[in-house]
Parts: sequence; C-alpha cells; structure tokens
Amino acid sequence: MPRRKRRSNSQDIVHAGIILGVIALVVKVLSTPQLSAALGFSIVAACLAVVLLFGGRLLFRFIAAGEVNNAVADAVAAHMDELVRRRAQLLTSDACRTEQTARWEKEIAHFLSTQVSPSLTRRQRAIFAAREDEAAARVERLVAAKAAHRPTLSSLPPNATGGDFKRFCSDKLRAAGWDAHVTQGSRDQGVDVIATKNGVRVVLQCKLYSRPIGNKAVQEAAASRAYERAHYAAAVSSTAYTRDAEQLAWTNDVLLLHYSQLGELDRLLGLTGAGSKSK
Repeated sequence: MPRRKRRSNSQDIVHAGIILGVIALVVKVLSTPQLSAALGFSIVAACLAVVLLFGGRLLFRFIAAGEVNNAVADAVAAHMDELVRRRAQLLTSDACRTEQTARWEKEIAHFLSTQVSPSLTRRQRAIFAAREDEAAARVERLVAAKAAHRPTLSSLPPNATGGDFKRFCSDKLRAAGWDAHVTQGSRDQGVDVIATKNGVRVVLQCKLYSRPIGNKAVQEAAASRAYERAHYAAAVSSTAYTRDAEQLAWTNDVLLLHYSQLGELDRLLGLTGAGSKSK
C-alpha cells in the first residue's frame, strides 16, 4: 500500500533553526573580548530566553506527538480484529493487479476521526491535525503487520476462482466443526454451501468479487434459506458490502460475512456450547 505524502512540520524546522542560530550567537558573544561584561551578559540572557521559549515549544510538541502516537496505537489495539477484517475487505486489486487503496484510506480517516480524535485534549488535537497523515500511516503499519500473521487471510490463493472460493469457505467451516459441503448441479437454487451443526442448518452465498457486494447476494441468500428450510442464511465475500445490501440484509435477517469470520460462525449466530438454536 503506497504511503501517503507526509506534511512537513515547518514550525518545528523554523524553531530548531532559531535555536541553532541563537546558540551560535551566544558562542560568538562569549568569544568576543571587546564586548563589555554588561552588554555581553544582556545579549546572552536575551539569547537564553529565546532558546527557552522556542525550546519549550519544541519539547511540548515532541511530548504531545508521543501522546498522540500512543492514543493511535491504543485505539488500533482495541479494534484490531475489526480493522484487520475491514482492511481485507477494502484493499482490492484492479484488472492489472494494481492495489486499490482509496476505500481503505477512507476507512482509516473515519477511524481516526471517530476513535482517536475524541480522546485527545485540545492541544493534542492540534498536533494530531498537523500530523494526521503520519497517524494514518501508523494505523496501516500496525494493521498490516497483524494481518500478515492471520493465516485465514493469507490462505486464500491470489488467483482463486469462484469455485475455489466456495470450496475454501466449505473447508473453513468444516475446520470449525460444521458439516459443510459445496452444492452441485443446476437445482441448488443459488445455494453455494450448506452447513449443519447440532441440528442447525445454514445456507451460504459465497461471492469472490473485487467490488462491493450488492443486493443480489442478499436476495439469493434469503430465497435459499426458504427453499432449503434452513435456520439461517449468510453471504460470504472477499470484499465489503454496499450500504443498500447491508440495509436489505438487516431487514431480511441475512448475515453478511467476510471469509475470515467463518471460524467464528457459531458466535455470530448466537449459538453456545453444544446446544442448538432454531427458528
């Protein structure tokens, strides 16, 4: 993922330049014997006042920047699972296999504005506003490092087909204790995978797309549930869902999943222990 261009912190550079210039002036004054003691003392005192003024500002900005970095890291740690999943959904590649980052960058900006900025003090918020690109790059680094160690996210082949994705989803469900199989033939009524466990039957639509999933997958999942007389219906994707699809899924009681969530299907359906829950 290309890093965003960072803003130059011109104030810090100017302050540092002033301090260095003042120090050089102090050294010159102290090494000039022609100056009277009183004049030399006055110049040195004025120079030290300038150093303390701008040095204090630099020190404050340095401390505040560290506090902002800690706030970003804490927020990321608290929402890491969700961020890893959203990154997997929103980072896509075009036909030339060029990574498309705009939707993920927008998600990071929303995360920073809702989860980090409100927790900062007024002065910290000023530092944050000047270094927001750096904060966004920090979020990406932390989440990318975590995603690299998530086997479910890395086990899907980059050139997988739709059929490969159905089998992949079925395998992940079986690994989680479900009796799952990919449907075959033309009479499956749009069902891709059927999974059962402890008397609970789930039908799944598995969509391997590079663009957000729309209403059709939700409609197919709801229709498949009725046809198969299943307890639950879900759509599983490698990307995100449109807002319309999310609203339709809510009204039709269809679960929208990213494939990395298949291992926790029991929890997402509200199933506990060895018992079953049916409608």
